[in-house]
Amino acid sequence: MEITRKINNNVALGVDSNGREIVVCGKGIGFPKMPYTLTDMSQVQRTYYDISAHNVEMFNEIPEDILAVATDIVDLARVTLNSELNPNLPITLADHLKFANERIKNNMEIYAPLSFDVESMYAKEYAIGKRALTLMKKKTGISLPASEATSIALHLINAEDRTSDMHLTLMMTKIIQDVIGIIESELAITFKKDSFNYSRFITHLRHLIQRQVRDQQIFSDNSELYSTVRLQYPKVAACVDKIDAYFEEEYHWKYSDEEKLYLIMHINRVCAEN
Repeated sequence: MEITRKINNNVALGVDSNGREIVVCGKGIGFPKMPYTLTDMSQVQRTYYDISAHNVEMFNEIPEDILAVATDIVDLARVTLNSELNPNLPITLADHLKFANERIKNNMEIYAPLSFDVESMYAKEYAIGKRALTLMKKKTGISLPASEATSIALHLINAEDRTSDMHLTLMMTKIIQDVIGIIESELAITFKKDSFNYSRFITHLRHLIQRQVRDQQIFSDNSELYSTVRLQYPKVAACVDKIDAYFEEEYHWKYSDEEKLYLIMHINRVCAEN
């Protein structure tokens, strides 16, 4: 492995045998004169691929123990969620944990937006957030408030979408909760939030919102099927009309008949469980 640039004494940029740039962490790795060939691979403690240039510089600003626990949290999330996460997540999560600790030291209140919504809509991510607090205490001695489980979950949700856009993640969470409220009110149901169909519906809503933001709506020649399904499920179709009106009023979004068709089908499937 070629080590090309020092970040600090224990972190450096390198190039692996396949020519890919890599951040390499290990005691003394950044100490020798650059560039050099690293032959003793036992020196390498952790490696990070596809880190953005901005985040590479952040390795200088984050304590090693916090970076290590953030990486452990990300490893846990990859296995638990069975998802490809944004490669920058270890460093952005570590940066968040560092500032959370600093706010506690300065007696600053930590506010977790949409806490109940995150817990109910993203149960797996929230559970990882709770486990992360235990890992943080065990490995660094830092006790973070319970509200931080929500913030950590939001970082995971953001990284699952690979958007690196926390504003979009927060907006998406609010929209989904509003849509759920419309459905439960209009159809007089309470969702079983631990069911597979509910989880699949939430995933569909997330992708639907992303498509709207990126102007990538689904269009196809399914108008006849859409008309048939509306007649077959009139109450659900009326509910989707309410959702459509909400999107237009709050965000000036308009949805294709294809998108409405999929909404009707998903909502009907979830309602069948209640």
